[in-house]
Amino acid sequence: MSWQHELGRQIRDARRRAGMTQGELAGHLTVRRETVSNYENGKSPALVNVIAEIAQALDAEFVIGGCKITKADVKRTTGDPAAEQLCFAYDTEHRYKTAILTIRPTRNSIIINAVVARTAKL
Repeated sequence: MSWQHELGRQIRDARRRAGMTQGELAGHLTVRRETVSNYENGKSPALVNVIAEIAQALDAEFVIGGCKITKADVKRTTGDPAAEQLCFAYDTEHRYKTAILTIRPTRNSIIINAVVARTAKL
């Protein structure tokens, strides 16, 4: 049995134990009922954060390949991150704490070179 099918079986079993329909679970996740069906039938993989939200909605935990995903794995952020516009000059070395970035235009493309240090010193 593939990991997707095994996860799907665990989701279906937990949903049934919770006395919830696929449609009700979908409402908790803001996805369509068909998406929940695809998760349960192993037709499409769910992202880890979605699996954690399912665990939270069903008060369950899932174990796949020795990895446990629980409702405690749901991470909520407060508010939207601030939008930023980055502006880099061409042919200039832009130095950061752990990386150096250079952008060079060519006739047909733009070459972006990023060097990330293994240590924090540059």
